[in-house]
Amino acid sequence: MAAQIFSAIFVIIIGVGGCVAYFWGANKLLDLVFPSRGVSGAAAVDNLRRQGLVRPWLFVGPAMIILTIYLIYPVIETLRLSFLDRGGENFVGLANYEWAFGDHDFRNSILNNILWLAVVPAACTFLGLIIAVLTDKIWWGTIAKSLIFL
Repeated sequence: MAAQIFSAIFVIIIGVGGCVAYFWGANKLLDLVFPSRGVSGAAAVDNLRRQGLVRPWLFVGPAMIILTIYLIYPVIETLRLSFLDRGGENFVGLANYEWAFGDHDFRNSILNNILWLAVVPAACTFLGLIIAVLTDKIWWGTIAKSLIFL
């Protein structure tokens, strides 16, 4: 148990420390590449503008890379594997899709998922709007809204 706690604390410290080090280092590198101090007025303004163009990508870039690795790559790999047999070795084309969509239970589960995706958010939005309009019209609307959001 103590080893697990130590491991968790170690990972948290490394993760947070790594993020802090990355952002500190990225800003330091940006200041070295596009210095705003020690240069003339026009060059300083140009360098500040360039820093402003590059800095957001330094912060968004790692998130985009992580999303690509953990979300987009698995989708592409799953699609690729869906055209192969069970062992993932022989190409079978659309045979897996023909088998899946030929199964009544599979089609029924897809229909249920589509209904859940369409009906539940629409109903929640519709009921939320009705409740919002109704609570605006009563004198104790603030209390009603507080109770709803609790």
